[in-house]
Amino acid sequence: MLGPWARLRGHVVLTRPKLPDAPTPDEITAMLSHSTGWLRIAVALATYAGLRCGEVRALEVQDVDLQTDLLRVRRAFAENEVLTPKSGHERVVPIASELRSILVEAVRAKLPRARVVPNERGHTPTRQAVLTALKRMQERHELRTRSFHSLRRAFCSGLFRGGASVAAVRLLAGHSDLATTQRCVHASAGDLAAAVAKLRVTSG
Repeated sequence: MLGPWARLRGHVVLTRPKLPDAPTPDEITAMLSHSTGWLRIAVALATYAGLRCGEVRALEVQDVDLQTDLLRVRRAFAENEVLTPKSGHERVVPIASELRSILVEAVRAKLPRARVVPNERGHTPTRQAVLTALKRMQERHELRTRSFHSLRRAFCSGLFRGGASVAAVRLLAGHSDLATTQRCVHASAGDLAAAVAKLRVTSG
């Protein structure tokens, strides 16, 4: 796999690194406003808490602590089997203010072991059902097609832009290493220009 540097016929050439793409804040707002029911809850959990699709599907009411405003990500679906999250470890994610009101309604009058994101029939939606519902919503409202995973990248990028360290983003996203976090963080041209504008290498 070629990185920024590649060899071509004996010469070292610089190639343009491919930055991971993430939805813009306007796209996130549009997706949430056009999503309804369980899909809206799923989109919000990925965007504001960084949950993977399998983690969203496996989340239970008892994992949502509205007293301390914490989400406990304890399990995830892998195919049809419930396992520990992909990193192999449980993690705790503070509940963002934008997510809280959505979760209050999502867990209302439900038993502790009930799923937070059941479909219209009260069953856990399949992974394909989540992806299909998201795509159809985007097509119906003429939004740019974004993957469910890209919502998680928006979460990571938003944390980073807000001043969170890469190490903090790694823990909140449940990445196994920092390299994964760095790949997941989307940097726009404006972000790069702003970073260079803050550069200080001398005391002048």
